[in-house]
Amino acid sequence: MSADVSLSRRVAAFPHDAGVLYAAIERHYDVKDGPGRARESIGAFGSYEACMEWIFKAVSSVASGMLLSANRREFDPAEYLASWKHAFRNPTQLVDQTLTIHADRSLPGLYCLDEQAQVDALLQRMRNAGFAAFADDLAQGRNVCFRLGENIPLAETVIGDTSGTHLAPWRVDLQPIDDGTVHPELAHPDPSFALASMHVPALHWYCLDGFERICFTSDVTCSPLIGWDYSIKQDLIKRYAQPAETLEGRGEEVIREVCSAMASLPHPAPTGSHLRCRLVDVAELQAPWHRDDWYRVFDKLRMKGRTTADFSVGDAVEADCIVAVNALARRGFCAITETPHFASKAA
Repeated sequence: MSADVSLSRRVAAFPHDAGVLYAAIERHYDVKDGPGRARESIGAFGSYEACMEWIFKAVSSVASGMLLSANRREFDPAEYLASWKHAFRNPTQLVDQTLTIHADRSLPGLYCLDEQAQVDALLQRMRNAGFAAFADDLAQGRNVCFRLGENIPLAETVIGDTSGTHLAPWRVDLQPIDDGTVHPELAHPDPSFALASMHVPALHWYCLDGFERICFTSDVTCSPLIGWDYSIKQDLIKRYAQPAETLEGRGEEVIREVCSAMASLPHPAPTGSHLRCRLVDVAELQAPWHRDDWYRVFDKLRMKGRTTADFSVGDAVEADCIVAVNALARRGFCAITETPHFASKAA
């Protein structure tokens, strides 16, 4: 899997009847292509909140090492967020212009394993928003052109799509035109809050299978996080840093807390009978591959004929079905909890 190199970031504001809209613009290139093929693209378009939703997806890519700094080294995710916030304080003005969505350039914004599924989802979202004709054109290989000022809802749907787990498919090669002059009056004001309450709780984790981890927090209201180290870091940033930025303007501080907490975690403890698993009833599973995992677990653990199962992670490892258990747990179909004795020791 490749990575993108982020060279620079800026923001252009677009005054509109509904208020000031923003375009988050990034100059970047794929490491496979080299800096000679760097281009500027609109990463997000819409309200400040909508743009920050996209930016935090990009922050997650930075945290996983899939978005690199200009010197092609790992980016500090807190510095990456800070650079975007600086750009919002110093916006240029976006010129009303004709945008062209190229049907043959539906590359993912950043790193989607199933690009076509991502494109199909956005086409369906366009249809749901009342832009079926435009969606049909793109699906049939025809470019779509529209005037920005006359089609704000379409621009927000196509460019500002932050509804999925990945970035908007058509961000690449949308080269915006702005006046090149900073407009302080169009800047988004810095958040100003008296209280700073959002912090990362204490963490501890266990090894599940191979590189898979399960991470518990001292916040008992939150479910544990399952995945590789980098995906757990991404989830922690999403869970704690994004609301800290939205509510308190402290995103960078909490991102640093996440990185520090992850770096100081001891080696994952081995799993055993102290981690209990409970599967949902098979009737609640719709997708056939989820049912396949469910039946695989029941078969390996010799629980045929039952509708639910309560067993330990150690049992699953011993029965060689931990991979299926992980797959179900990541999708919320298997609850993994600590026994009280081990939970209190870990905390």
